[in-house]
Amino acid sequence: MKATLTLLFLCFFHLPQASSQVQESGISNLFNIYSNYISDTRGQKCPMYPSCSHYSMQAFSQFGALKGALLTSDRLIRCGHEQSIYDLNWEKDEPKFEDFPNWGFSEDPLPKRYPSKFSQNVSFYNANNDTTFFLSLINSKDYESAIIEYKRMVHFGAKDQQSLILELNYLIALNAIGNYEKVIFHFENKLNEELKKEPEVILELADAWFRLNNFEKALSTLKTIDSTSYYYPHKNLFTGVAHAYMNNYEAAVTNFNQIDQDFIYADYAKSNIELIHGIAALKNKKPYVAGLLGLVPGGGYFYAGQNTTGITSLVLTGLLGYASYTSFKTKNHGVGILAGVFTLTFYSGSITGGINAIKRQNLNKEKKLKSKLLYITQ
Repeated sequence: MKATLTLLFLCFFHLPQASSQVQESGISNLFNIYSNYISDTRGQKCPMYPSCSHYSMQAFSQFGALKGALLTSDRLIRCGHEQSIYDLNWEKDEPKFEDFPNWGFSEDPLPKRYPSKFSQNVSFYNANNDTTFFLSLINSKDYESAIIEYKRMVHFGAKDQQSLILELNYLIALNAIGNYEKVIFHFENKLNEELKKEPEVILELADAWFRLNNFEKALSTLKTIDSTSYYYPHKNLFTGVAHAYMNNYEAAVTNFNQIDQDFIYADYAKSNIELIHGIAALKNKKPYVAGLLGLVPGGGYFYAGQNTTGITSLVLTGLLGYASYTSFKTKNHGVGILAGVFTLTFYSGSITGGINAIKRQNLNKEKKLKSKLLYITQ
């Protein structure tokens, strides 16, 4: 901790006066020295991902000296505490608690792509042996092998009447393994105009845009599905979920309510409406209250329910403040100034941290409900 605080002090005082290029280079050099010569000798690994030193480097690099110092002090206060609020990151088969400086800009966790309620979601009708094998790979969820088989079939030439089956399930396989950009590229550059109008294909394209967090593009894609199509209820269900992720809850409920009760996935729509009402009923805590309570060191953390972090903030700020006071009292002005700067930095960081803790808490509650929304593409 002492080495990290010293590193923070150097970054905070000396680097802001340099040019941005020199500043970035200086920060990198300081953290390289810390990582190579200090961190490895301490015999204790940071439980967070990225580690506090790398977190600090990212914070200074992305947000500059002032905000970087506040974010770093907040992270040092929080390090290892209230572990249940963080997602796990298995770095090198070792669980770490994930926490990045730009957490507020992270993407929402998307809902799972739910499978069809039918036991078999692709047709084998009028398919030759090669196509049958390809579709069997899709049904068994061996998507990577299916992609290889598709490429082999295309290389040797597939029959025209089977092109929809092949192209659609190729897109399904690409989406399943997360190759969303390739889905978009394949749709725009490889499919003929007739296939581009097929609602099943459009749903897969919309899913790719959705998975890339481009919800507006997903919505504009879904609009091309005609109301007379068998897949129109699928479109309404998916459209509602996309609206929910854009926080347009009224439009989401409208789309869910348009789904006929006889539709096989009507229960999905009902569940989604209940989730939307749950999101609307969330009682979020106020960040400004956390800021006001944070005037007492740790108050914002206590308000967020992070009691261990709050105690750490109170004790650390108190000890640093006392060290500054006693140093000035004994006329040790150099140490007094240094301790005073750290006191002010950690005090300000705890206020910022308390506010961010409430924002993160509110956001996570909403994200958790959104990730339970249900939709179907086939």
